[in-house]
Amino acid sequence: MTGKSDKFGIFNKRTHILLQLSEDKKSFTDVEDAKRWFFTQEALDVHYSTCYKLEWELLDNTKLKYTMAWTTKGDPNILPENDWAGIYTASKQELIDKQKWALGPYRTEVSDSHLF
Repeated sequence: MTGKSDKFGIFNKRTHILLQLSEDKKSFTDVEDAKRWFFTQEALDVHYSTCYKLEWELLDNTKLKYTMAWTTKGDPNILPENDWAGIYTASKQELIDKQKWALGPYRTEVSDSHLF
């Protein structure tokens, strides 16, 4: 990601699998189609602006899996909420509170099977 460096390491790697809640599951044509069904553009912008590394995968044409990881800004005195992972968390919560995070109804499963 632009302006970010892994000089101090990569932290907080997380992998999520998003599953549709509706009985009539949408069959996605590709990853971009799935991302646009699950997330608002604002939510995608938060992912891309804060994550150092982010990879997506379509599962069974109905589920979206992604792995995200953050670096640190490198200041040993930085408060966690001012570093990349903290900014992601705060920005996500702000969008959730405004009902601007998700588009389609889904649930999230956490996975240890990372994409990178």
